[in-house]
Amino acid sequence: MDVSIIIVNYNSRNLLFNCVKSILNNISDIEFEIIVVDNNSSDESLELCKSLQCTKLKIVESSDNLGFSRANNLGVKHSSGKILHFLNPDTEVDNNLVGDYKQIISDDYNSIENVYVNPMKDLDGTVYYGKNYIPESFNYLVYLFNRKKTKWYYIGATVMMSRKAFNRIGGWNEKFFMYEEDSDLFYRINKFNIPIIELPTIIFHYGGGTSK
Repeated sequence: MDVSIIIVNYNSRNLLFNCVKSILNNISDIEFEIIVVDNNSSDESLELCKSLQCTKLKIVESSDNLGFSRANNLGVKHSSGKILHFLNPDTEVDNNLVGDYKQIISDDYNSIENVYVNPMKDLDGTVYYGKNYIPESFNYLVYLFNRKKTKWYYIGATVMMSRKAFNRIGGWNEKFFMYEEDSDLFYRINKFNIPIIELPTIIFHYGGGTSK
């Protein structure tokens, strides 16, 4: 398996369905699986996904709301891909993402260990990486005087890495139920000096869709 796409769901309704459909309709030429970890939703989002009847889709149902970090880690335990793609259910992808996947698969084959992020496009047309400096005193000074050496974190709506990199940083920090787990994740990525690569393919993001 080349890529495991891990999506944490909690009452995302049509957002999840459209996200999964966009993956199935646009991703080809690689071996991939979609793992939806459901945090005990009470809406029809799982039923909509199950109606797709796709062998590439695996649904992991939790009897409790585990939060974002624990659910992502659970998804990894049920995955088999060399590359892990953590993706929010309020996103949609197009076929350009295949090129990004192939680059990451090639890097992994050549033992190049990176973390990868994509730009996102909101409903209003704004394109952004969701990039912020790690909130440490010294890093803030670096941010003010030398942007090139600043340590950054990115919004966790779409993050890709090899399984080796994931294990090296210790996965998602389960002390964070929801929010700020992405800044913690990238803090540890920077701590291990793992390069962060900004990929070109835009992923559509219904900003705040899952929060609502």
